Amino acid sequence: FCKTDSTHLLKNKMMSVKMKLDQKKLFLEKQKADTYSGILNCLSKKIPAEMMEKIVRHYVFICQAEQNPSPK
Repeated sequence: FCKTDSTHLLKNKMMSVKMKLDQKKLFLEKQKADTYSGILNCLSKKIPAEMMEKIVRHYVFICQAEQNPSPK
């Protein structure tokens, strides 16, 4: 594989937001909280409050990013 200087990509706000968005979605998928039924399952399993709060924070970030899309 070729080496590229990715520092300019990391400085790009749009790329940074997209990367964070992907990370948040991946976390929700791993926790199986990426669907309505998955969230209900998390609640019925009585997962720790800290984990549920983290899931909520991830959803807040995702919803805010979708409501305020960056210019293309």
